[in-house]
Amino acid sequence: MDSLKFQLLSEKLVIPSSPTPHHLRHYNLCFLDQLECPNFVPMTLFYPKRKNTREKKSSSSSYINLEKSLSDLLSMYYPFAGRIVDNKAIDCNDKGAILSEARIMSPMAEVLKLSFSTVQRLVFPNDIPWSEAKMEVSSLAIARLTHFDCGGKALSLCLCHKLGDGNTLCNFLHHWSALARGQSFSSPQLIGSSLLPPNDDKFTQQLSQVKHQPHVARRFRFDVSNLDHLMALVASQCNVKNPTKTEIVSAFLNTSLARVHNKKTTSFTPFVTSISLNFRKLISPELTNLMGNFICPILIHIKNEDDLKLPTLVSKIRTEKIRLFKKFKRLRKDCIPTVVRSEMESFPTDIPDLRTVTSLCDYPLYDIDFGWGKPSKVSFGALPNRNSFGLFDAPDNGGVEAIAVLDEKIMKEFLRDEEILKYATLDPSF
Repeated sequence: MDSLKFQLLSEKLVIPSSPTPHHLRHYNLCFLDQLECPNFVPMTLFYPKRKNTREKKSSSSSYINLEKSLSDLLSMYYPFAGRIVDNKAIDCNDKGAILSEARIMSPMAEVLKLSFSTVQRLVFPNDIPWSEAKMEVSSLAIARLTHFDCGGKALSLCLCHKLGDGNTLCNFLHHWSALARGQSFSSPQLIGSSLLPPNDDKFTQQLSQVKHQPHVARRFRFDVSNLDHLMALVASQCNVKNPTKTEIVSAFLNTSLARVHNKKTTSFTPFVTSISLNFRKLISPELTNLMGNFICPILIHIKNEDDLKLPTLVSKIRTEKIRLFKKFKRLRKDCIPTVVRSEMESFPTDIPDLRTVTSLCDYPLYDIDFGWGKPSKVSFGALPNRNSFGLFDAPDNGGVEAIAVLDEKIMKEFLRDEEILKYATLDPSF
């Protein structure tokens, strides 16, 4: 990183193009928003220069268009231009979101050969990914446009988790890109607190804090042929019909991690895997454009070595998903608070060995076009806690890319695991 020439060109606060009406200045968080830490959830999209075409817009005009479209977007996503008041509300005071512009005097292809952590430090504002937003001070949306000397671009975005989950982050980017291209879309639904009113009970106050543990992050790719092989293997040995690629990869990574952990111990160590379920599509009517945190964790308890067999673990994941599907399917709006609270309050507050999987598979991230074409690479920033995996679609229409975040010593063993090497390809770069 030190050998790269990096230049910060500008940084400014972008305010909504239309002032937020007085009656909307106080935005209540919903119950599930209250349970989230105010951390910045990071994503970046890399856009190569289009081949065989002349760049229609200069770098400066691209940034100006990005700034204007963000200003228009903040008039719709107005809480992101406000500031956190407490764990119940946002002051929608139009103080704005941060947008910066930078330049790296190297080709994008060369930069992407660097380590995950190095590229993350380059394309995101310093120390922002997964850091905490400070109440009444921090902007709740922070973005950066980075230019490479080859003509390629990277757009990074960090949104405060208090106001939204991965679904919100993806919608924000799609809507921003639509405005940048002059296209219309259905406005986001900011009705979370009417579906899940906030409260002040003890459970709400016991917020889980993200532990920024020392870790290393590596990127893996599961190509289509290997996924098909694993799916056929699982389908032949358990009663799960048509296992999804998220189920397969989640189970595979967890069994591999457990196998590595168990090599270092004399006895089996039970653990719990948490996989988040977006339930917007399950309730009636569907609320796919709903802003906020509308995810519920699926907890998979791994009690013995038999549970670690890949078909068994996939079956356990599917069984728990079906249980939640039945609870949320066609759930009326007035029943949402009771069902969600009962589910969340059954979540153990202290799990000694928790592994997490966050998946954005099947979100159309590679369709996000700001007028520069479609991205060639999309990625989370590395998750902040060890024993976690981030999944998203590979750009080859069917594969899956995974970011593994592990203890450094465990990662060394993980990279030598025969099953991992058989089915996944390590991408040593970003």
